[in-house]
Amino acid sequence: MKRLISCLIVLSLMTVWGCAGYEYKPVPFKAAEAYPNHVTVAGAVIAATAWSDKAAAEKAFGFDIRGAGLTPVQIVMDNKGSTSFIIVPDQTLLRDAQNNLWNILPAQVAYDRIDKEVRLGRLGGEAARQGALAGAAGAVIGAAFGIIAGTDIAEAAGKGATAGVALGAVMGGAEGYNDPRSRSAIRQDLQNRSLQDKPFEPKVLSHGFLFFPGEVTEPTVLRLKLREIQSGVDHILELALNGKTE
Repeated sequence: MKRLISCLIVLSLMTVWGCAGYEYKPVPFKAAEAYPNHVTVAGAVIAATAWSDKAAAEKAFGFDIRGAGLTPVQIVMDNKGSTSFIIVPDQTLLRDAQNNLWNILPAQVAYDRIDKEVRLGRLGGEAARQGALAGAAGAVIGAAFGIIAGTDIAEAAGKGATAGVALGAVMGGAEGYNDPRSRSAIRQDLQNRSLQDKPFEPKVLSHGFLFFPGEVTEPTVLRLKLREIQSGVDHILELALNGKTE
């Protein structure tokens, strides 16, 4: 009996330690000149890399961003010139191995895809955590009832644990799926990482991401359209991608 309860409690603690919601995780980058595809435009050095490998992307971002339906393309710009740039989103495209061209995902669509992936992950994690905790508590209560009623203690503990797990899964899952803290963190993180509407200022090293559809399995070339804010002059760059981080 004691062994049963101890095992359930240990399992509960392991589950708690192993489960977490959405947490910001910084993604590393290198100097623009360190990437083999870097180009120079009006004094700005620009490079890009695609995080298309599922395992590498999940490790970098802290959750399954590829499974969420996004293909992140990281941009690094060391603007050593005197001109400010901005990305022209509707003319910035990702080419795949079949020569298909893909537009940047609208910000709301990218957010919704990430939000769904993380919330469903929390649904399972919270359900398991709450179920294990409730199972351990149910085992203790069931054992106490068995002692008082004079019935089989192990059987009563088992029934209590089973009932507790079921209740904890339902309550914990609902709580995890609707947690507004994770949703707010996802939205803020996406806005901070995205370069879609942010200017590249002179004498500033900038880095961030453009989020393309996850349906792009083998990205090969980033067609990046940049506009000089002061003059309105446009530049179209084609940066070859190896589909992996450098």
